[in-house]
Amino acid sequence: MIQGIGFSPVKNTVPLNSKFLPTSQSHSGVNFRDVLAGNMQNNITAAITSGSQRDAIIDAINQARITAAPVFNAAPSGADRGPFKIRDYYTMPPEKVKPILEKLKDEINSANYSGMSGKDIYEWIENRFMEEFGKEFMMGFNLLQHVRGSISGDGTGIAVSNYEYVAIGHVFNDLAGSCVGPDEMYKINRENLYGNKNDMEIIDAIIAKHPERLTNRCLALITSEMQAVGINDNIGFSKYVDLLYEKSGEFATKEPGWNDYEDRWNSLLNAPASIQEMAFLHNGSLKDDPKNPYVLRVRDILIKLGAELGPNGLFLDPAGQPHVELNVELGGTDDLIDEFINDLEQHEKTLLESRERIEKNRELVDLNDSYESASDSNQNSKVSSSNSG
Repeated sequence: MIQGIGFSPVKNTVPLNSKFLPTSQSHSGVNFRDVLAGNMQNNITAAITSGSQRDAIIDAINQARITAAPVFNAAPSGADRGPFKIRDYYTMPPEKVKPILEKLKDEINSANYSGMSGKDIYEWIENRFMEEFGKEFMMGFNLLQHVRGSISGDGTGIAVSNYEYVAIGHVFNDLAGSCVGPDEMYKINRENLYGNKNDMEIIDAIIAKHPERLTNRCLALITSEMQAVGINDNIGFSKYVDLLYEKSGEFATKEPGWNDYEDRWNSLLNAPASIQEMAFLHNGSLKDDPKNPYVLRVRDILIKLGAELGPNGLFLDPAGQPHVELNVELGGTDDLIDEFINDLEQHEKTLLESRERIEKNRELVDLNDSYESASDSNQNSKVSSSNSG
């Protein structure tokens, strides 16, 4: 009974919240334009009348940036339990994995399964992998399938990299799935591990196996353990991992490969997980499809993991505040600010044109008053002359 097998890696599943990344984002909460407008209302008027528009606008934008809740905060630093080494789980170096896998493929594909049930076949394949690679032969797949990088296209160096340990899980899933069927594979593993428990009971049991203060390693294992029994609710872990990579800094090499990405991931595994940050990624789905039962179930799983909802039914940001609705793609905040400033400048131009028209009208009124005054004086002179005559 293997904890955490999965027929395909997280990256290859279709996420329920696929509208979040890499497509443009749509979040609910405090509207960024409203924040800017609220902070700028008085400043705009003062700017137009005093001529200090640009400075006032920039000051107001800076203030809005402070007032608006940040979309993402840095993940907390991790508790140091020593560097993570996937090779500690295996008794052989990675370069010896491929020949053994080839031998297993031939053996399992040519085996005679007459009279064996699907469960018998599955457990026999599972036992053969345990005999060759150890009881935790899926650990490389469960933890390293989330590494973003890959080996170069020609496969150079793959036999000496830890990617071979990921290949163990891929081959097991392919063989077991082809021999008994992928759905049956999940069903057998589910019954072996959890009996007749329903999905949420299984999820509770999986979460309960991990410490209360979850690490990124815990999240990786929880995700894999859910997939291993056919529970494919995408809690957003792969997108969360992408954020962790982005926050951890740029790579020294121009074209990072598997080893570069894996080193980065290994340094993050022991770090405390930011459940709130991962849950925050689900807000796009909650806003766009709030009645979808799968979206709601992911919400419930995230709450079980410790995420907190705000009063509007959306997850708070990592700082515990409602997030700002940008309505732009990630990284597009500067474009929004430029657009806002352009709108303000156009608004100022319109106001100035209106003021010029008012001034011209005032001049016309003054001219008309002068004309009427002169006309009245002339008329009075004529009346006076007539009376004297």
